Amino acid sequence: MNRALRETLVAFADAHRLRPDWHEPDEAGVMAWLHGDHLDNAYGDEPSPLVVGKRRYPGEYVVEVTGPHGRVSVNLANLLADYCDLVRAVTGDQVALLEAARFSLSVHKAQGLFDLSERMAVEKLEAALG
Repeated sequence: MNRALRETLVAFADAHRLRPDWHEPDEAGVMAWLHGDHLDNAYGDEPSPLVVGKRRYPGEYVVEVTGPHGRVSVNLANLLADYCDLVRAVTGDQVALLEAARFSLSVHKAQGLFDLSERMAVEKLEAALG
């Protein structure tokens, strides 16, 4: 996971007092532009057109977010990759939690300490995780 990317976006959001879900950032004077012509992340987070000879190429998709308290540029492919990493990490934590709950339930059954409310809690956790 790209900690620097996350910290940069969180600092920008905090500086502009954005809601955690970024709903209506325009009300805080925050605007965004998408620069580029292709999805890739080989060149980083700044919008920088590639010039080859006399031909200028717009470069990779970069989201430039500006507001009264600064600006941040994020390569779109990096943003998508970081989001996927975060989802994988959270999902992995949820799966580990479910496995721990199942193990606890099996130990309690073996020890004769089984409680129906415990089984119901595990079933609710299983349903929530899909």
